[in-house]
Amino acid sequence: MISQSDKTIIRKLASEVAEIASLPIHKEKEKLWRKLNALKPERPMVMIDQVCWNEMNINDELTIKCTDPECQQYEGHLRRIIYQWHHFSVDMVVEPFIRVRKAVWSSGFGITVKDQIAVTDPTNSVVGHLFINQLENDSDIEKIKMPIITHDEKETARRFETAHELFDGILEIKEEGYDPSY
Repeated sequence: MISQSDKTIIRKLASEVAEIASLPIHKEKEKLWRKLNALKPERPMVMIDQVCWNEMNINDELTIKCTDPECQQYEGHLRRIIYQWHHFSVDMVVEPFIRVRKAVWSSGFGITVKDQIAVTDPTNSVVGHLFINQLENDSDIEKIKMPIITHDEKETARRFETAHELFDGILEIKEEGYDPSY
Protein backbone atom coordinates (compact mmCIF):
# COMPACT_ATOMS: atom_id res chain seq x y z
CA MET A 1 0.00 0.00 0.00
CA ILE A 2 1.45 3.32 -1.08
CA SER A 3 1.29 6.09 1.50
CA GLN A 4 -0.43 9.34 0.57
CA SER A 5 2.84 11.15 1.26
CA ASP A 6 4.77 9.00 -1.24
CA LYS A 7 1.99 9.33 -3.81
CA THR A 8 2.01 13.13 -3.43
CA ILE A 9 5.79 13.29 -3.88
CA ILE A 10 5.73 11.10 -7.01
CA ARG A 11 2.77 12.88 -8.61
CA LYS A 12 4.37 16.30 -8.03
CA LEU A 13 7.63 15.17 -9.63
CA ALA A 14 5.77 13.42 -12.47
CA SER A 15 3.85 16.64 -13.13
CA GLU A 16 7.11 18.54 -13.40
CA VAL A 17 8.51 15.96 -15.82
CA ALA A 18 5.28 16.09 -17.87
CA GLU A 19 5.51 19.89 -18.01
CA ILE A 20 9.12 19.70 -19.21
CA ALA A 21 8.25 16.96 -21.73
CA SER A 22 5.50 19.15 -23.21
CA LEU A 23 7.97 21.82 -24.31
CA PRO A 24 8.21 22.10 -28.12
CA ILE A 25 12.01 21.83 -28.03
CA HIS A 26 11.74 18.08 -27.42
CA LYS A 27 10.06 17.47 -30.79
CA GLU A 28 12.91 19.30 -32.48
CA LYS A 29 15.59 17.44 -30.51
CA GLU A 30 13.90 14.11 -31.22
CA LYS A 31 13.90 14.97 -34.93
CA LEU A 32 17.62 15.80 -34.76
CA TRP A 33 18.40 12.51 -32.95
CA ARG A 34 16.43 10.54 -35.55
CA LYS A 35 18.40 12.20 -38.35
CA LEU A 36 21.66 11.43 -36.58
CA ASN A 37 20.66 7.78 -36.11
CA ALA A 38 19.72 7.61 -39.81
CA LEU A 39 23.28 8.79 -40.57
CA LYS A 40 21.98 12.12 -41.89
CA PRO A 41 22.92 14.48 -39.04
CA GLU A 42 22.11 18.17 -39.21
CA ARG A 43 24.68 18.90 -36.51
CA PRO A 44 26.69 17.10 -33.83
CA MET A 45 24.47 16.03 -30.95
CA VAL A 46 25.49 16.12 -27.30
CA MET A 47 24.28 13.58 -24.76
CA ILE A 48 25.42 13.34 -21.15
CA ASP A 49 24.53 9.88 -19.91
CA GLN A 50 27.37 9.17 -17.50
CA VAL A 51 26.82 11.30 -14.42
CA CYS A 52 28.49 11.07 -11.03
CA TRP A 53 25.10 11.36 -9.29
CA ASN A 54 26.62 10.81 -5.86
CA GLU A 55 28.39 14.19 -6.26
CA MET A 56 25.44 16.18 -7.63
CA ASN A 57 23.12 16.49 -4.64
CA ILE A 58 24.31 19.92 -3.52
CA ASN A 59 20.94 21.53 -2.71
CA ASP A 60 18.93 18.39 -1.88
CA GLU A 61 17.46 18.31 -5.39
CA LEU A 62 18.23 14.59 -5.53
CA THR A 63 17.38 13.69 -1.94
CA ILE A 64 14.93 10.78 -1.79
CA LYS A 65 11.93 11.50 0.41
CA CYS A 66 9.65 8.53 -0.28
CA THR A 67 9.61 5.64 2.19
CA ASP A 68 8.38 2.81 -0.07
CA PRO A 69 11.29 1.15 -1.96
CA GLU A 70 9.36 1.02 -5.26
CA CYS A 71 8.39 4.67 -4.92
CA GLN A 72 12.01 5.51 -4.12
CA GLN A 73 13.04 4.00 -7.47
CA TYR A 74 10.51 6.12 -9.35
CA GLU A 75 11.40 9.18 -7.30
CA GLY A 76 15.12 8.82 -8.01
CA HIS A 77 14.44 8.42 -11.73
CA LEU A 78 12.17 11.47 -11.87
CA ARG A 79 14.51 13.62 -9.78
CA ARG A 80 17.43 12.80 -12.07
CA ILE A 81 15.44 13.76 -15.17
CA ILE A 82 14.46 17.08 -13.60
CA TYR A 83 17.97 17.75 -12.30
CA GLN A 84 19.57 17.02 -15.65
CA TRP A 85 17.04 19.18 -17.46
CA HIS A 86 17.74 22.15 -15.18
CA HIS A 87 21.53 21.82 -15.01
CA PHE A 88 22.89 20.14 -18.17
CA SER A 89 20.15 19.32 -20.64
CA VAL A 90 22.21 19.79 -23.82
CA ASP A 91 20.34 17.71 -26.46
CA MET A 92 18.30 15.73 -23.93
CA VAL A 93 14.79 14.64 -24.89
CA VAL A 94 12.38 14.39 -21.97
CA GLU A 95 9.62 11.96 -22.86
CA PRO A 96 6.02 12.18 -21.60
CA PHE A 97 5.90 8.63 -20.27
CA ILE A 98 7.29 6.33 -17.62
CA ARG A 99 8.61 2.86 -18.40
CA VAL A 100 7.50 -0.06 -16.25
CA ARG A 101 9.59 -3.20 -16.54
CA LYS A 102 7.86 -6.55 -16.81
CA ALA A 103 8.67 -9.06 -14.06
CA VAL A 104 10.84 -11.39 -16.10
CA TRP A 105 13.43 -13.61 -14.48
CA SER A 106 16.31 -15.62 -15.87
CA SER A 107 18.04 -18.68 -14.46
CA GLY A 108 21.28 -17.29 -15.88
CA PHE A 109 23.81 -18.69 -18.32
CA GLY A 110 25.35 -21.17 -15.89
CA ILE A 111 28.27 -18.92 -15.00
CA THR A 112 28.18 -15.68 -13.09
CA VAL A 113 30.67 -12.87 -12.83
CA LYS A 114 33.65 -13.60 -10.62
CA ASP A 115 35.62 -10.50 -9.92
CA GLN A 116 37.53 -8.44 -7.42
CA ILE A 117 36.06 -5.00 -6.87
CA ALA A 118 38.03 -1.87 -6.04
CA VAL A 119 35.98 0.83 -4.33
CA THR A 120 37.50 4.28 -4.04
CA ASP A 121 34.35 6.15 -3.00
CA PRO A 122 31.63 4.27 -1.09
CA THR A 123 28.98 6.78 -2.26
CA ASN A 124 29.73 6.07 -5.93
CA SER A 125 28.15 3.16 -7.79
CA VAL A 126 31.05 3.20 -10.27
CA VAL A 127 33.76 0.78 -9.14
CA GLY A 128 36.78 -0.93 -10.64
CA HIS A 129 36.66 -4.62 -11.58
CA LEU A 130 39.31 -7.27 -12.02
CA PHE A 131 37.46 -10.08 -13.79
CA ILE A 132 38.49 -13.67 -13.14
CA ASN A 133 38.65 -15.90 -16.21
CA GLN A 134 36.16 -18.75 -15.93
CA LEU A 135 36.79 -20.33 -19.31
CA GLU A 136 40.35 -21.56 -19.03
CA ASN A 137 40.06 -24.71 -21.14
CA ASP A 138 37.71 -26.34 -23.64
CA SER A 139 35.84 -28.33 -21.00
CA ASP A 140 34.84 -25.10 -19.23
CA ILE A 141 32.47 -24.41 -22.14
CA GLU A 142 30.16 -26.98 -20.50
CA LYS A 143 29.55 -24.45 -17.72
CA ILE A 144 27.52 -22.33 -20.15
CA LYS A 145 23.82 -23.26 -20.07
CA MET A 146 20.75 -22.13 -21.95
CA PRO A 147 18.90 -19.77 -19.60
CA ILE A 148 15.33 -20.42 -18.55
CA ILE A 149 13.29 -17.24 -18.84
CA THR A 150 10.05 -16.89 -16.87
CA HIS A 151 7.45 -14.16 -16.72
CA ASP A 152 5.68 -13.52 -13.42
CA GLU A 153 2.35 -12.20 -14.71
CA LYS A 154 1.00 -11.42 -11.22
CA GLU A 155 4.06 -9.33 -10.34
CA THR A 156 3.91 -7.55 -13.70
CA ALA A 157 0.21 -6.76 -13.09
CA ARG A 158 1.05 -5.47 -9.60
CA ARG A 159 3.79 -3.20 -11.01
CA PHE A 160 1.41 -1.78 -13.58
CA GLU A 161 -1.33 -1.28 -10.98
CA THR A 162 1.13 0.66 -8.81
CA ALA A 163 2.31 2.72 -11.78
CA HIS A 164 -1.28 3.59 -12.71
CA GLU A 165 -1.98 4.64 -9.14
CA LEU A 166 1.05 6.93 -9.19
CA PHE A 167 1.04 8.31 -12.74
CA ASP A 168 -2.47 8.16 -14.24
CA GLY A 169 -3.48 11.49 -15.71
CA ILE A 170 0.11 12.77 -15.64
CA LEU A 171 2.48 10.48 -17.55
CA GLU A 172 1.65 7.67 -19.94
CA ILE A 173 2.78 4.23 -18.79
CA LYS A 174 4.77 2.13 -21.26
CA GLU A 175 5.63 -1.51 -20.92
CA GLU A 176 9.32 -2.33 -20.92
CA GLY A 177 10.58 -5.78 -21.78
CA TYR A 178 13.40 -7.90 -20.45
CA ASP A 179 17.06 -6.95 -20.67
CA PRO A 180 19.35 -9.81 -19.61
CA SER A 181 22.20 -7.40 -18.86
CA TYR A 182 20.40 -5.90 -15.85
